[in-house]
Amino acid sequence: MGPHWLQIGLCAAVVRSVTALQHCGAAYWVVLVFCQVLPVASGCGASPKSVAVPPLNPEASLPPLGLYCPDEHLKWSLRWKGLEAATSEMVTGQPGEIDGKPAIIVYSLSRSSELARIFREVSEELTSHISLVTGRPLQNVSHNVEDRVSEILDVDYSDTRPGYSASLSGTVKKREWTHDGDAADFHSFLARLRFWDGTPASGTFVFVQSARSYYRVDLAVRESKSISTPAGKTAAIRIHGHATRLHLDGKKLEPPEVREFTLWRSDDSRFLPLRFEVETRLGLVRGTLVDFHQGDLAKCIETQA
Repeated sequence: MGPHWLQIGLCAAVVRSVTALQHCGAAYWVVLVFCQVLPVASGCGASPKSVAVPPLNPEASLPPLGLYCPDEHLKWSLRWKGLEAATSEMVTGQPGEIDGKPAIIVYSLSRSSELARIFREVSEELTSHISLVTGRPLQNVSHNVEDRVSEILDVDYSDTRPGYSASLSGTVKKREWTHDGDAADFHSFLARLRFWDGTPASGTFVFVQSARSYYRVDLAVRESKSISTPAGKTAAIRIHGHATRLHLDGKKLEPPEVREFTLWRSDDSRFLPLRFEVETRLGLVRGTLVDFHQGDLAKCIETQA
């Protein structure tokens, strides 16, 4: 998972939520909505809504580094048809070095609830090693368990031969993909999206790897307004996403697989992902930030240098 001293900072934050994590939950299709947004957002099979994508503006590009706050802990509740179906938690470690490169570790965990486990038991962990020089992931490892079937996915983001190695029930498969050098994983994508200062009606895009899949995600800032959260009314920026699944060589699938999603980010110095919505073939899934811990916000800015 990384150097021991990096794990200490990460695990200290995780320990604060051990009890909560034991009661996390979601059915399989709901767990992946947030912990791995794009697979559900693009592969559910129902026809997507038609949403116009604004013209691209080079000045509105996502920042290369994004926002990383050491010891930050975020927790979301996921609801479907009014019922809490899941919680997802994400923890950021302390900045340090991995293989001599300035880096930081981000870890997330989701598990199916007791009710959902009657039908299917699922857990998913994702650990990302992210460069604090380029903002790109260096490596990520996911461990997924579905009905006692375990899969480990080890993804390498080397410049020469990016790809992944998947181990499912003892069988190892290796694949490579082609990208433009700016591919993000889920954690680095969310960090960059949080720190994006795009203006309304401007658009940009980014390539994202999520599990075994590869996506082009077109983004647009829609508006800034006050929304209701568990902590009360909060000013938020609404960001719309249009995800198109690609072959590993970067070509679009035929027929296309696309999905729409929306993220509300706090319009303040905390840059909190307050709420998100994703349309799935089983209906609208909503996620809400229900708890968070942030240390010294000044340190969040320092990691961008």
